[in-house]
Amino acid sequence: MPTLPITPMTLGDMFDRLFKLIGKTWMRNLAIASLILFLPTVLMMIGMDTMFSSLQSFSEQGQGAPDIGSIAGFFGAMGAFFLAYIGIIVGIAAATLGVTIIGCEEFNGRFMTWQDALTQTFSIRILRMLGMFALQVLLIGGAIMIPYILMIVAIAADSTFFILIMVLLFLAAVGCVAYVLIRWSFAVPVLACENAGVIESLKRSWQLVDNNWWRIFGILFLFSLMLSFAVSLVMTPVYLFAMWDFFAAYFQLLSSGEPDPSAFTEIFSSFGLRFGIIFGLATILEMLVSPLVNVVLYFDLRARAGEFTEPSTPENLLFP
Repeated sequence: MPTLPITPMTLGDMFDRLFKLIGKTWMRNLAIASLILFLPTVLMMIGMDTMFSSLQSFSEQGQGAPDIGSIAGFFGAMGAFFLAYIGIIVGIAAATLGVTIIGCEEFNGRFMTWQDALTQTFSIRILRMLGMFALQVLLIGGAIMIPYILMIVAIAADSTFFILIMVLLFLAAVGCVAYVLIRWSFAVPVLACENAGVIESLKRSWQLVDNNWWRIFGILFLFSLMLSFAVSLVMTPVYLFAMWDFFAAYFQLLSSGEPDPSAFTEIFSSFGLRFGIIFGLATILEMLVSPLVNVVLYFDLRARAGEFTEPSTPENLLFP
């Protein structure tokens, strides 16, 4: 049971607590996010650079059929990019877990160093986190892909009635997935704060959101818009600075009349490294805020469920 006076919060209270929580934890969260995401970001840069370089070598062969070596190189580059993409997903999951652990401890009035949070992250919790993510992808991906494939089959069969039924089924699947995603929004805070298992975290999140779905949907949507806007304000100058040479060469090529297609691939050959840097910085910035939004909402839902009943005292005020 937390020693802090945690009560149901209004939207204004949530903003207040979120900003103060960010202020108290941003240096530790920055250390965690930077350390965890550094290697995956580098691998993503290398993977993207390899992929675009492979595309450039394809274009340099002209109209003739590519040789076996080029084909093997292309698929090797795609494989490297796929592995780098998996690595960045794992890195984001680990960083989210670490930041969430610090946020939960801070909300409970306990200071945790980033070193301790890193130790707790790379324990059984990260395996549970990845297992929960894989389960969600499997279930939600299947719920979307099956109706989508059936809709494609209906279009190929050229049956108007069948197409209509499959479109309605696909839209219903999208609605169901959105509903389930909101109900599972707080599985990560449950896993991080309560050290629960995969199924227990999903069930606990489902129960916490009970009778609060539309409220949580609206709040998460509002916070996601604000976070996207804030990150774009910070990253747009960085993006323009890093990509200035690329855009200058690109528009110069477009204005040259009938540009050589190989010239486009030559320009894009340096795109991977630059985009990898931008992507890594943007992801780290999001890690400073996004997991903490769910932490605040998680404690609000617990308070609304009546889990915090101890009286408030001046000594245990987290946000005086």
